[in-house]
Amino acid sequence: MTVNVTADAPLLNRTSAEVGVRFDKQRLTDLPTLPPPGGGGFRDVFAFALAAPGVSQLNSGNQVFAAGTNFSTNGSRARSNGFMIDGQDSNTPVSTGRAQVMNNPEVVQELRLITNQFSAEYGRAAGSVVSLVTKSGTNDFHGSGFWFHNDNALNSCSNLDKRAGLTDARFCSPLPGGRRGAPFRIENQIGGTLGGPIRRNRTFFCGSVQRWTDRQTGSGTSISGVPTETGKELLQSTAGTRPQVAALLRFVPGAATQGMLSGGTKGLMYPKPNHQPATSLS
Repeated sequence: MTVNVTADAPLLNRTSAEVGVRFDKQRLTDLPTLPPPGGGGFRDVFAFALAAPGVSQLNSGNQVFAAGTNFSTNGSRARSNGFMIDGQDSNTPVSTGRAQVMNNPEVVQELRLITNQFSAEYGRAAGSVVSLVTKSGTNDFHGSGFWFHNDNALNSCSNLDKRAGLTDARFCSPLPGGRRGAPFRIENQIGGTLGGPIRRNRTFFCGSVQRWTDRQTGSGTSISGVPTETGKELLQSTAGTRPQVAALLRFVPGAATQGMLSGGTKGLMYPKPNHQPATSLS
Protein backbone atom coordinates (compact mmCIF):
# COMPACT_ATOMS: atom_id res chain seq x y z
CA MET A 1 0.00 0.00 0.00
CA THR A 2 1.29 3.48 -0.93
CA VAL A 3 0.46 6.54 1.17
CA ASN A 4 0.93 9.97 -0.43
CA VAL A 5 1.17 12.96 1.89
CA THR A 6 0.73 16.37 0.28
CA ALA A 7 1.47 19.57 2.20
CA ASP A 8 -0.79 22.55 1.58
CA ALA A 9 1.95 25.18 1.95
CA PRO A 10 5.43 25.37 3.49
CA LEU A 11 5.62 26.77 7.01
CA LEU A 12 8.57 28.99 6.10
CA ASN A 13 9.06 30.81 2.80
CA ARG A 14 12.75 30.49 1.99
CA THR A 15 12.57 31.88 -1.56
CA SER A 16 11.46 35.51 -0.99
CA ALA A 17 11.07 38.11 1.76
CA GLU A 18 7.36 38.66 1.11
CA VAL A 19 5.02 38.72 4.09
CA GLY A 20 1.48 37.52 3.49
CA VAL A 21 -1.13 34.81 3.84
CA ARG A 22 -2.65 32.28 1.44
CA PHE A 23 -6.25 31.03 1.30
CA ASP A 24 -6.77 27.78 -0.60
CA LYS A 25 -10.06 26.65 -2.12
CA GLN A 26 -11.05 24.66 0.98
CA ARG A 27 -10.72 27.67 3.30
CA LEU A 28 -12.52 29.90 0.81
CA THR A 29 -15.47 27.49 0.76
CA ASP A 30 -15.69 26.82 4.51
CA LEU A 31 -14.96 30.21 6.10
CA PRO A 32 -17.76 32.78 6.51
CA THR A 33 -17.38 36.09 4.71
CA LEU A 34 -19.04 39.46 4.14
CA PRO A 35 -21.32 40.61 1.29
CA PRO A 36 -19.83 42.70 -1.52
CA PRO A 37 -20.64 46.42 -1.36
CA GLY A 38 -23.60 47.40 -3.49
CA GLY A 39 -25.25 43.96 -3.49
CA GLY A 40 -24.59 40.90 -5.62
CA GLY A 41 -24.94 38.17 -3.00
CA PHE A 42 -23.43 37.80 0.42
CA ARG A 43 -20.04 36.18 -0.21
CA ASP A 44 -17.31 38.63 -1.16
CA VAL A 45 -14.12 36.74 -2.02
CA PHE A 46 -11.91 39.78 -1.44
CA ALA A 47 -13.33 40.15 2.09
CA PHE A 48 -11.27 37.13 3.17
CA ALA A 49 -8.38 39.56 3.43
CA LEU A 50 -9.93 40.81 6.68
CA ALA A 51 -8.81 37.56 8.34
CA ALA A 52 -5.13 38.38 7.81
CA PRO A 53 -2.93 40.01 10.48
CA GLY A 54 -2.57 43.77 10.10
CA VAL A 55 -5.79 44.18 8.09
CA SER A 56 -8.68 46.20 9.54
CA GLN A 57 -12.13 46.86 8.11
CA LEU A 58 -13.46 50.37 7.54
CA ASN A 59 -16.72 50.83 9.43
CA SER A 60 -19.85 52.58 8.22
CA GLY A 61 -19.36 56.33 8.05
CA ASN A 62 -15.59 56.17 7.51
CA GLN A 63 -14.19 57.85 4.41
CA VAL A 64 -13.20 55.12 1.97
CA PHE A 65 -12.14 56.83 -1.28
CA ALA A 66 -11.98 53.49 -3.09
CA ALA A 67 -14.37 51.28 -5.01
CA GLY A 68 -15.60 47.90 -3.79
CA THR A 69 -14.12 46.09 -0.82
CA ASN A 70 -12.42 48.58 1.49
CA PHE A 71 -9.86 47.76 4.16
CA SER A 72 -6.68 49.20 5.61
CA THR A 73 -3.46 47.21 5.68
CA ASN A 74 -0.89 48.09 8.35
CA GLY A 75 -2.43 51.53 8.72
CA SER A 76 -2.29 52.44 5.03
CA ARG A 77 -5.08 54.12 3.06
CA ALA A 78 -7.82 52.09 1.38
CA ARG A 79 -6.50 53.37 -1.96
CA SER A 80 -3.17 51.68 -1.31
CA ASN A 81 -4.47 48.16 -1.99
CA GLY A 82 -3.88 46.52 -5.37
CA PHE A 83 -6.10 43.78 -6.82
CA MET A 84 -5.13 41.16 -9.42
CA ILE A 85 -7.14 38.37 -11.07
CA ASP A 86 -5.17 35.62 -12.84
CA GLY A 87 -2.11 37.87 -12.98
CA GLN A 88 -3.96 40.80 -14.58
CA ASP A 89 -4.53 44.20 -12.99
CA SER A 90 -8.13 44.57 -11.76
CA ASN A 91 -8.22 48.08 -10.25
CA THR A 92 -10.63 50.83 -11.19
CA PRO A 93 -8.75 53.63 -12.98
CA VAL A 94 -10.78 56.42 -11.38
CA SER A 95 -10.88 55.88 -7.62
CA THR A 96 -8.76 52.72 -7.27
CA GLY A 97 -10.13 49.62 -5.53
CA ARG A 98 -11.18 46.36 -7.12
CA ALA A 99 -12.89 46.65 -10.51
CA GLN A 100 -14.64 43.27 -10.67
CA VAL A 101 -17.00 41.74 -8.14
CA MET A 102 -16.05 38.19 -7.11
CA ASN A 103 -18.98 36.81 -5.11
CA ASN A 104 -18.58 33.10 -5.85
CA PRO A 105 -15.77 31.43 -3.84
CA GLU A 106 -16.45 28.16 -5.69
CA VAL A 107 -14.70 29.45 -8.80
CA VAL A 108 -11.54 30.57 -6.97
CA GLN A 109 -8.54 28.25 -6.72
CA GLU A 110 -6.40 30.46 -4.49
CA LEU A 111 -6.38 33.90 -2.87
CA ARG A 112 -3.08 35.38 -1.76
CA LEU A 113 -2.65 38.56 0.27
CA ILE A 114 0.81 40.14 0.42
CA THR A 115 1.14 42.80 3.11
CA ASN A 116 4.85 43.64 3.11
CA GLN A 117 8.13 43.28 1.21
CA PHE A 118 6.55 43.08 -2.26
CA SER A 119 8.68 41.58 -5.01
CA ALA A 120 9.52 43.47 -8.22
CA GLU A 121 6.65 41.90 -10.17
CA TYR A 122 4.11 44.01 -8.27
CA GLY A 123 3.70 47.75 -8.64
CA ARG A 124 1.52 50.70 -7.61
CA ALA A 125 0.25 49.27 -4.31
CA ALA A 126 1.88 50.45 -1.09
CA GLY A 127 -0.49 48.80 1.39
CA SER A 128 -1.16 45.27 0.12
CA VAL A 129 -1.53 43.15 -3.00
CA VAL A 130 -4.55 40.84 -3.33
CA SER A 131 -3.86 38.21 -5.98
CA LEU A 132 -6.71 35.88 -7.00
CA VAL A 133 -6.37 32.77 -9.18
CA THR A 134 -9.47 31.15 -10.69
CA LYS A 135 -9.94 27.44 -11.29
CA SER A 136 -9.04 25.81 -14.60
CA GLY A 137 -10.17 22.62 -16.32
CA THR A 138 -8.33 19.32 -16.27
CA ASN A 139 -8.43 16.00 -18.17
CA ASP A 140 -11.32 14.93 -15.91
CA PHE A 141 -14.70 16.53 -15.43
CA HIS A 142 -15.19 18.19 -12.05
CA GLY A 143 -17.97 20.35 -10.71
CA SER A 144 -19.64 21.70 -7.60
CA GLY A 145 -23.01 23.09 -6.60
CA PHE A 146 -24.44 25.11 -3.73
CA TRP A 147 -27.65 26.59 -2.43
CA PHE A 148 -27.83 29.12 0.40
CA HIS A 149 -31.23 30.01 1.82
CA ASN A 150 -32.42 32.62 4.31
CA ASP A 151 -35.93 33.73 5.24
CA ASN A 152 -37.83 35.60 7.95
CA ALA A 153 -38.52 32.37 9.85
CA LEU A 154 -34.78 32.11 10.51
CA ASN A 155 -34.31 35.77 11.47
CA SER A 156 -35.05 37.87 14.55
CA CYS A 157 -36.26 41.44 14.90
CA SER A 158 -33.72 44.24 14.96
CA ASN A 159 -33.98 47.07 17.48
CA LEU A 160 -35.33 49.38 14.79
CA ASP A 161 -37.97 46.78 13.86
CA LYS A 162 -39.01 46.48 17.50
CA ARG A 163 -39.37 50.26 17.79
CA ALA A 164 -41.54 50.34 14.69
CA GLY A 165 -43.63 47.47 16.07
CA LEU A 166 -44.77 49.62 19.01
CA THR A 167 -47.12 51.46 16.64
CA ASP A 168 -47.36 49.08 13.69
CA ALA A 169 -48.88 45.60 14.02
CA ARG A 170 -47.45 44.13 10.82
CA PHE A 171 -44.28 42.71 12.40
CA CYS A 172 -42.25 42.69 15.65
CA SER A 173 -45.31 44.08 17.40
CA PRO A 174 -46.47 43.60 21.02
CA LEU A 175 -49.86 45.12 20.14
CA PRO A 176 -53.00 42.93 20.44
CA GLY A 177 -53.27 40.90 17.26
CA GLY A 178 -49.85 42.05 16.11
CA ARG A 179 -47.32 39.85 14.35
CA ARG A 180 -44.31 39.06 16.53
CA GLY A 181 -42.12 37.57 13.81
CA ALA A 182 -39.41 39.27 11.78
CA PRO A 183 -40.23 41.21 8.59
CA PHE A 184 -40.81 39.28 5.39
CA ARG A 185 -37.66 38.11 3.63
CA ILE A 186 -36.78 35.25 1.26
CA GLU A 187 -33.18 35.08 0.05
CA ASN A 188 -31.65 32.42 -2.18
CA GLN A 189 -28.22 32.10 -3.74
CA ILE A 190 -27.85 29.15 -6.11
CA GLY A 191 -24.94 28.28 -8.35
CA GLY A 192 -22.18 25.91 -9.28
CA THR A 193 -19.07 25.27 -11.34
CA LEU A 194 -18.12 22.81 -14.09
CA GLY A 195 -14.74 22.13 -15.67
CA GLY A 196 -13.23 19.51 -17.92
CA PRO A 197 -11.39 18.76 -21.15
CA ILE A 198 -12.25 19.98 -24.63
CA ARG A 199 -9.26 18.15 -26.09
CA ARG A 200 -7.34 16.01 -23.65
CA ASN A 201 -3.89 17.26 -22.67
CA ARG A 202 -4.40 20.36 -24.83
CA THR A 203 -7.53 22.45 -24.26
CA PHE A 204 -9.69 22.72 -21.17
CA PHE A 205 -12.64 24.75 -19.92
CA CYS A 206 -14.01 25.88 -16.57
CA GLY A 207 -17.07 28.01 -15.93
CA SER A 208 -19.45 29.02 -13.17
CA VAL A 209 -23.00 30.26 -12.83
CA GLN A 210 -24.78 31.93 -9.95
CA ARG A 211 -28.21 33.39 -9.27
CA TRP A 212 -28.99 35.56 -6.24
CA THR A 213 -32.45 36.80 -5.27
CA ASP A 214 -33.39 38.71 -2.12
CA ARG A 215 -37.05 39.59 -1.61
CA GLN A 216 -37.73 41.62 1.51
CA THR A 217 -40.01 44.35 2.72
CA GLY A 218 -40.71 46.47 5.77
CA SER A 219 -37.35 46.29 7.54
CA GLY A 220 -34.77 48.96 8.30
CA THR A 221 -31.05 48.15 8.19
CA SER A 222 -28.64 50.81 9.40
CA ILE A 223 -28.35 54.57 9.63
CA SER A 224 -25.23 56.27 8.31
CA GLY A 225 -26.78 59.77 8.12
CA VAL A 226 -29.90 61.59 9.27
CA PRO A 227 -32.12 64.07 7.40
CA THR A 228 -32.52 67.72 8.28
CA GLU A 229 -35.80 69.10 9.64
CA THR A 230 -36.81 69.98 6.07
CA GLY A 231 -35.91 66.48 4.97
CA LYS A 232 -37.97 64.96 7.78
CA GLU A 233 -41.00 66.96 6.64
CA LEU A 234 -40.53 65.64 3.11
CA LEU A 235 -40.22 62.05 4.38
CA GLN A 236 -43.34 62.49 6.48
CA SER A 237 -45.39 63.62 3.48
CA THR A 238 -44.11 60.94 1.07
CA ALA A 239 -43.35 57.81 3.13
CA GLY A 240 -44.43 58.57 6.69
CA THR A 241 -46.68 55.48 6.87
CA ARG A 242 -43.80 53.04 6.46
CA PRO A 243 -42.78 51.66 9.88
CA GLN A 244 -39.03 52.15 9.51
CA VAL A 245 -39.55 55.73 8.29
CA ALA A 246 -41.96 56.40 11.15
CA ALA A 247 -39.36 55.15 13.64
CA LEU A 248 -36.73 57.38 12.05
CA LEU A 249 -38.96 60.46 12.22
CA ARG A 250 -40.00 59.75 15.81
CA PHE A 251 -36.76 58.76 17.52
CA VAL A 252 -33.96 60.40 15.48
CA PRO A 253 -33.43 64.18 15.80
CA GLY A 254 -32.93 66.26 12.68
CA ALA A 255 -29.42 67.06 11.53
CA ALA A 256 -28.09 70.57 12.05
CA THR A 257 -26.79 72.42 9.00
CA GLN A 258 -24.65 75.47 8.44
CA GLY A 259 -26.69 78.58 9.20
CA MET A 260 -29.30 76.67 11.22
CA LEU A 261 -29.27 75.53 14.83
CA SER A 262 -30.73 72.14 15.72
CA GLY A 263 -33.81 73.83 17.15
CA GLY A 264 -34.52 75.60 13.88
CA THR A 265 -33.08 78.99 14.87
CA LYS A 266 -31.10 80.77 12.22
CA GLY A 267 -27.48 81.42 13.03
CA LEU A 268 -24.06 79.84 12.97
CA MET A 269 -23.72 76.20 13.96
CA TYR A 270 -20.65 77.03 16.05
CA PRO A 271 -19.55 80.41 17.40
CA LYS A 272 -16.56 82.01 15.75
CA PRO A 273 -13.47 81.72 17.97
CA ASN A 274 -12.05 84.92 19.45
CA HIS A 275 -14.64 86.96 17.60
CA GLN A 276 -15.41 90.43 18.91
CA PRO A 277 -17.57 93.16 17.34
CA ALA A 278 -15.66 95.80 15.42
CA THR A 279 -15.37 99.22 17.05
CA SER A 280 -14.68 102.55 15.37
CA LEU A 281 -11.68 104.63 16.29
CA SER A 282 -12.27 108.22 17.34
